[in-house]
Amino acid sequence: MFLITNQQRRWYNRDGSQHASGYFLVLMTPEDDHKASFRGLVRSVRLHQCGHFMMGTLVVRIKGKSYEVPRSGAYGADGLIRGVPRPVYERGVELPPELREAWNLGGGHNSAGSEAADMDEWAKTLVYPASTYKQGKR
Repeated sequence: MFLITNQQRRWYNRDGSQHASGYFLVLMTPEDDHKASFRGLVRSVRLHQCGHFMMGTLVVRIKGKSYEVPRSGAYGADGLIRGVPRPVYERGVELPPELREAWNLGGGHNSAGSEAADMDEWAKTLVYPASTYKQGKR
């Protein structure tokens, strides 16, 4: 989900297609273990309209290697948890149990639900390497 900041941008191109950019919270598990705890990661991302969906790619650079994580909708997978490569997962911060419960009960259904404000607040506390939002970002 996009964090609420003054750095967000939204626009339409001349064909009427929507675009957006800003800092984005991805909730994730490793691709090889979907039963692992949820972790959060914040990166800058650009989205574009693809049919009824907003699609984009989140890039995480680790030791000179770039990992591209496709994403759509809230939290990276239409309101669900995104499976990511293990090195990307290890960059994230574990989601607190109370936020996990709020996410379970949020009722977002393909978007952020009633938990969105708490998720936004938590995501803004993350620091590098889990987030590039704060000062000193890389």
